[in-house]
Amino acid sequence: KRSFDLFCEDEQRFKAERAIYDKIEFRINEAKKRLVECEERRSAICMRLKDYFELDQIKREEEKLKEDLAEVEEKISCESKRVQDETIALKEQISQWRTEANELGRQIKALTDRLNAFSEISDQQSCPTCWQPLNGHELNCLKQRFEAERADLKEQEGQLKNRVSKAENETLKQIKSSCNLEAIASSRNTIKSKLEELRKTSTDLALLEQVKLDQESVAQSITLLVAELDQSQQKLKLIPFDQSRFLKGRARFETAKSLVDVLRMKVVRAQAERDKAKLSLERSRAQLSEIEKKQVQVNEMRKHLVSLTEADQILTEFRKYLNDNVRPQLAEFAGQFLSELTDGRYSAVEIGKDFVPTVIEDGEPKPVISGGEEEILNLCLRLALSQMLAERAGERFSLLVLDGVFGSLDETRRFNVIHLLERLRARFEQIVVITHIEEVKDALEHLITLEFNDSTGNLIVGGSRAEDAGLVENF
Repeated sequence: KRSFDLFCEDEQRFKAERAIYDKIEFRINEAKKRLVECEERRSAICMRLKDYFELDQIKREEEKLKEDLAEVEEKISCESKRVQDETIALKEQISQWRTEANELGRQIKALTDRLNAFSEISDQQSCPTCWQPLNGHELNCLKQRFEAERADLKEQEGQLKNRVSKAENETLKQIKSSCNLEAIASSRNTIKSKLEELRKTSTDLALLEQVKLDQESVAQSITLLVAELDQSQQKLKLIPFDQSRFLKGRARFETAKSLVDVLRMKVVRAQAERDKAKLSLERSRAQLSEIEKKQVQVNEMRKHLVSLTEADQILTEFRKYLNDNVRPQLAEFAGQFLSELTDGRYSAVEIGKDFVPTVIEDGEPKPVISGGEEEILNLCLRLALSQMLAERAGERFSLLVLDGVFGSLDETRRFNVIHLLERLRARFEQIVVITHIEEVKDALEHLITLEFNDSTGNLIVGGSRAEDAGLVENF
């Protein structure tokens, strides 16, 4: 432990000395950087001072360019005004000549029309202008005079066209002259750009005066930085630093650091294993809690299973009791109804354990019967069940509903079913039969019809007899 304490003291002292050394070294490096920057700045100032002596020459060149620019702008203004005035005058003259040429063309056309009119006139016809009679000699004189006038007008028209063409050529020359003005304007722009560059250069050179003053400040800063650098190096030499002791301390520090790293890794692994164990413990607790919940559910389900088993036994015994007591009575009632519906052909019915009815003929089961007979048998079973329930209840049932019982029966058996239902009115207050068979509707006491209108999608309810109208309204 004593060695460890000494090591800690040496480490703290080493860190303090190292911090001082690093601080001084940082200041030395910063001073060197500032010194390099000052040297670069001084070199740049020297390079710019070389251009300072060209300032007078640039100013003279700038004055000359200003004079050239003023002269060029004046020349452009005068030439542009002259060309513009001449062009306007030529355009006005051309417009006037074109107007005159159009007028001459109109006159030529009028003379041509008149000449054509005279060409169609024969001797002794009237003049189309004054309506005087003309002979051959007068007609020829008029034609010659019109021909001479037309030739004179065509000559004038040709002269005007030549003058217009010359004026247009002159206009083209003026346009070419304006093109020369564009070249002069381009030269002016070039002079302006050069003048602007010279102004920028003169501005930069004017700044050299300030740069020259800055050079002294930079040189002074360099001197101060060099002095600060020397002072820092002297302070560095005064630090009591033992290189061998520093190396030994650093070796011990590195060894201790390695040991600490190893211990830290062990701690990290131990923490990871601890976290893993905690996670496993949490999972185990969660699984145990889930198992306890499921155990409670299992116990409840076992109790419920015992209850269901007891209920199943009771229901099984009750079903056996019902089968032993209900099936014979139900078979007796069904046999009575079957005898009435089949006119005595079949008079006995046997009810199996699954409550499937079977017809008995001559004391033997008849497993194969027709579809209509099967419908009658099922109807008899339903009626027998209804009668037995009514008797056991000790009162009349209010309603018996039969749906589609006539579908597979012939006409005789249909009416037998209707007569049987009439006799059942003593046991049921109301018997409703739903059927699509039209033949049985006249045998029913009351009739309500339901029709669906395909076009409107509505259900139409009506009665076929007057006494049924009240039923429809109540319905």
